[in-house]
Amino acid sequence: VNTHMTCGGFPQSGLAFIHIATIAISRFNMLSFANDMGTLALDLIDRWRDPYTLGRGNTLYSLFVGHIQSSLTASIGQLEAALEYSIQAGDRISTILNFGVVALVKFFASEHLSELEFFCQYGPEEVPNWQYDCRGGAMLIAVRQACRALQGKTSNSKSPPWDVMSDEAHSTARYLSWIKSCTVNHERPIWIYESIQIAPLFLYGHYEKAFDIGHRCTKSIDAM
Repeated sequence: VNTHMTCGGFPQSGLAFIHIATIAISRFNMLSFANDMGTLALDLIDRWRDPYTLGRGNTLYSLFVGHIQSSLTASIGQLEAALEYSIQAGDRISTILNFGVVALVKFFASEHLSELEFFCQYGPEEVPNWQYDCRGGAMLIAVRQACRALQGKTSNSKSPPWDVMSDEAHSTARYLSWIKSCTVNHERPIWIYESIQIAPLFLYGHYEKAFDIGHRCTKSIDAM
């Protein structure tokens, strides 16, 4: 921000204002100030039309700031545009993350389950090894399996609770074990996966397991 104010604007300066808005919301509850910073950030990002910055900036804005300015459904279009910019820029990490975030928002916005499952499975197929990414990849896999579970395509209420999102091609236990073995900061992708898992657990009647996961997730949020 200092560089922007003293030396003039540059393509990535909008990202700094998004981070300021995020801090203002999460730490100080300064919603009016965050709203102004978010609007300024979007104007700066749009001015330069840099695909890399448009991809990352619009995703960060939708994740951390956009909810105070527009509805969840309204942010889907912005996220899909950000995804296109990330693909255009060749930003692999941002592309996979964008796919995951779009899937999450569509899930929370009650998009059609079969269409969302198709998006999770085939949307990122041109990105090599996307399923081994523990950020966006974990989101995509969690949403895909939740969609399958809610359509009755996975284990049912007679199966153990931990298998509610498991099927012939995916095992929850093996997947979470793999995440723990391949990344140091494994808490966040596991938290994302398990928080999505709460919905099918509850609907299949596994209330105790759903409560346990919800309690752990709440403690994780409080610790962040």
